[in-house]
Amino acid sequence: MKLKGILAVVVTLTFNSQLVIAGSISDTYTSGDPLTTTTLDNIKTAVNDNDTNISTNAGSINSVNTLLTRLVTGKKYSDNFVAGTGSATACTSWDAFRASLEPTKYSCVQLINPNGVGTISCDPVEVPNIATALRDGAVASVTIGSDTWNVGTCTGIEINTDSSGGTGTCSCNARNTLRPCIGTTNPNWGNINDGSSVSSCNAPSQAIILNFSSF
Repeated sequence: MKLKGILAVVVTLTFNSQLVIAGSISDTYTSGDPLTTTTLDNIKTAVNDNDTNISTNAGSINSVNTLLTRLVTGKKYSDNFVAGTGSATACTSWDAFRASLEPTKYSCVQLINPNGVGTISCDPVEVPNIATALRDGAVASVTIGSDTWNVGTCTGIEINTDSSGGTGTCSCNARNTLRPCIGTTNPNWGNINDGSSVSSCNAPSQAIILNFSSF
């Protein structure tokens, strides 16, 4: 589902479930009618209901704003890797990206190419563990559904995913892999397995994206 579609669903569900109609006065009056206790009580009740409903709807709007903010914020690493060589620039950007991670803010992670091919996982408990390991340069293997996310060292810090439960880092295999700091002349910076290129070593030129977000 495209982001626009998701936003429409969020807004529709939120307002349909929480929007309420302001109170109204059913009495009718003509010139010269006395202001009885009952009439005044009806007016007071309607005004109070209206105040309550305004507060309720304001809460609904704030909830939508919070959801929209979470949808469009996150942390993204992306670089274009060239076959046969490494990149000092990619490594510098990678380390800066890792240091900027705020793990508790994320519930989804993607290791993909620009066409969306790769691994996408969402879990509000496990995704922060992946982000924490990546930020701290720690060794970790986290399984979400059928995919295992591995973080570890391979000269620099590597992240890869394995749909068969495999663990570990720094191997030439068919996993979706990102290791920008393996060396400025080392061509084994990783790969997104799109079916045409399966090895994480000596892969063809390509863009690789790692994105943390919340939903």
